[in-house]
Amino acid sequence: MQILSPAVALQKIVHLELATEGHVQEILSALQQAIVANKMATVFVLEYGAIAAT
Repeated sequence: MQILSPAVALQKIVHLELATEGHVQEILSALQQAIVANKMATVFVLEYGAIAAT
């Protein structure tokens, strides 16, 4: 395992930020949609399970 110096780590972070600039909002939007879809699926399974149990 390689341990990065703080300066190298900061350089990598800045490079990553620049590389993803403009895409951060798209990524966050996709993540939010995935979270909502996961919650909807969970509610569906819970409701279906409750119906099946009755």
